[in-house]
Amino acid sequence: MLDFATRRARHGGGPTEHIRNQFGMNDDEFFTHLPRLLDDPTTHTLPPAQSTELRGIARRRSWLRR
Repeated sequence: MLDFATRRARHGGGPTEHIRNQFGMNDDEFFTHLPRLLDDPTTHTLPPAQSTELRGIARRRSWLRR
């Protein structure tokens, strides 16, 4: 998930259909789970700036779904 989100960060985190096809979940599930992964330092070695960027994308995408 982190690799997917990182590769698609410049494009807002990736298209809905790609998320559904690759992970079997909708946008809301994906972007709710992403920050949980970022909170666990054992799941990644991303630089803080990149982690912050992905959190922002997850927050925006979750907000847009409401």
